[in-house]
Formats: sequence, structure tokens, C-alpha cells
Amino acid sequence: MGLQEDLPLPESIDRPEVPNEPVYILPSDEADQDSEIVWLTDQAPNPKTVKSSRRHRLMKRMGRYMEPMRPLNLCDRGLYFATEFTFLSSSQIAKSQVEVADLLSDEDQLIQSKGAFGYGQRAILGLQGSVFGFEAVYWDYGSRGFESGSWKPPYIFEQYTIGQSVDLSTLDLEITQKFCVAGVNWGTALGLRKMEYVGHSSAFSLATYHDQKVEVSSSALAKNRLDGIGPTFAIRGRKAISRFCDAGNYGTGLFWDTRLSWLWADSSSSAITEASAVSPTYDSPTVARSLDYAYTISNDPKLRMNFGLQYGAECWRAVGRRSRLVTRAAFEYQYFEQSDDYSMASSFAFLTNDFDFGAATGAIAENSGKDLNMFGFTLMIGINY
Repeated sequence: MGLQEDLPLPESIDRPEVPNEPVYILPSDEADQDSEIVWLTDQAPNPKTVKSSRRHRLMKRMGRYMEPMRPLNLCDRGLYFATEFTFLSSSQIAKSQVEVADLLSDEDQLIQSKGAFGYGQRAILGLQGSVFGFEAVYWDYGSRGFESGSWKPPYIFEQYTIGQSVDLSTLDLEITQKFCVAGVNWGTALGLRKMEYVGHSSAFSLATYHDQKVEVSSSALAKNRLDGIGPTFAIRGRKAISRFCDAGNYGTGLFWDTRLSWLWADSSSSAITEASAVSPTYDSPTVARSLDYAYTISNDPKLRMNFGLQYGAECWRAVGRRSRLVTRAAFEYQYFEQSDDYSMASSFAFLTNDFDFGAATGAIAENSGKDLNMFGFTLMIGINY
């Protein structure tokens, strides 16, 4: 119990004259409810009760500078679903290289695999309360990049092919928390991530020399795989333009999302190469061939880091009485630390008679723990109910 400030009464009700007798201040039945101020007069048969919210009184006394610490309003609660379309280019994950050479003219030509561009889709499903919530995020990404052409001088058929493919999927299950500070809607997420990754890199070559007296071919293939599980943590922010934390029924703003994960991962890598040289002459056909293979596997899981960043713009608009439609466009960067296992295979073959014909070819496939970097952009559409 404590003394209260006088609260104004409606104009239609005259303020009673308080007699010289004591004024009783009665506490409410529940501790969290409002206190009740009662004027006892002989003019009013029934006392008039005026209620004041305890939170309102506290916020009024502390001032507006405490307002940013409040939880988000009702428009940021409830069930939400979103889907993101990611368009990312992936870096080179392994080295696959082939080379052909003319032994009579000492001219050689070389080509190796490179990064690729891919597409992915991310599905987000969550349930958010005024402060805490639950969220599930599944992302499936795949990239395919292939290139083919002819050696110099050009021939009428393709003589080399290089390619790279990446298949990656992640699943995040996490507890979320939202709050407002300094006019920015912040959010954190803490949970568990499961990741599966498989990458392939390949190169193939074919060439003929000296009126088709000698033909050489080679191929290289490198593969690496990583499966991991571990904790994940994310920090997010949303800032509406010309608004405070309350986003309103429609508007635009900026957002950012960063995520850091540490996974205990099993990994393996393999490399295989082949090279052959053939002289199909009728008097003395000759063949030279080489094959090499290497394989590594890690039975001791090691921590591998994942990092993700999104930064872009969003707009939202009320749909119906309770829902909000949100669209986003953003830059996205993803980093996945790979295994430090090393595997390499190489092959070499040649044929020559030193005056009439001569050619050679070689292939190298190498996994040296190159980390996966992906850059691109993301488009999202979602609804909050």
C-alpha cells in the first residue's frame, strides 16, 4: 500500500468534498492488479473507483527513454511462414586439371575446373510469442557448372569438359527471442544445426596430333563430403524507415541477419585420374595408359565453422485484420569450412617416335581442404499471422 496521486474524474461527476474523516486506500485482491482509490463521502451512495495501470505509472515516472525496452507489439507475434529463393555462386572446391602436349613442337594446353552458379530454396516456419518463440529453417542448395570447348587450333568436335557440382542442405531448429532497443527490432536465435554437403569437381580431355597418328585422353575427378551437427546462433535486426519499433500496417525498412555455427563433422575425400595415349597405326598399334586413385576418411569428428550474412531491404503490408505480408530482397554470403583432409591423384601418358609423331597428356585431381564461399542475392516472400 502507498499514497496515490489524485486522478481526474469525468466532468459529469462532481468531485466530492472529502470530509475530515480518514481516506481509505484499499489494495486489490491480486498483487499484479491495479491499486484502487476510494473516496468515501456522504453524498455518493456508491464509492467511485478509478484504476491506474502499474506499468503505466512506472513508464510515466521513468519517462519515454524506457519505452524501447518493451517487448514487440502484437503485430510481431503469432505464426509465420516464409520461403526464400537464393541465387549464389560457389567457389572452387577442389582442383581437377587436365593437360595435353605436342612433343614435337613443345606446345601444351591446360585447363582446370572452376566455381559454379547455383540455386537454392529456404523454408522458414515459426511461432513467436511476445518475447520467446520457436523456429525451423530448412535450406537446400545445388549448383551445377559445366564448360566444354576445343583446343587450339579449333577442331570440329569438343575436346575438353570441366565441371563442378555442389549439393548442400542445412536444418536449423532454434529458440528465438525478440526485443526492441533504440527503435530497432532485434532478434536472437539459439539452437541446433544439421548439415550435409557433397562436392564434385571434374575435368576431361581428348586430342589428336599429326594426322591422327597419335591420340591422347585424360580425366580427373575429385570428390569431398562432410556431415555435421552442432550449435547455431543468430542475431537479426529490422529498422523501419521513419518509424519506431512499431512497424504499423505498411511500410519499408532495412534488415540484417547473421548466423554462426560450429559443427562436429565427419568428412571424406577421394581423387581419381586416368591418362592414355594411343597410336592407331596399322603396322604397329601402341597404347600407353596410367591410372591413379587416392582416398581419405576422418573417423574423428572435428569442429567446422559455418557463417552466414544477409543484408537488404524489406516492405510489408497488412492483409486482412490479423495478417501481414512481407517481401525482401537482400545480398547473401555463406561460408562453410571444409575438412583439412588431403587426397591427390595424378596420371601421365605419352607416345612418340621423335620424328613422325609425339603427344602426351596428364591429369591431376586434388582435395586440399578448400573452404566453400558463396556470394549472391536472395528474394523472400512470407506471411505473419
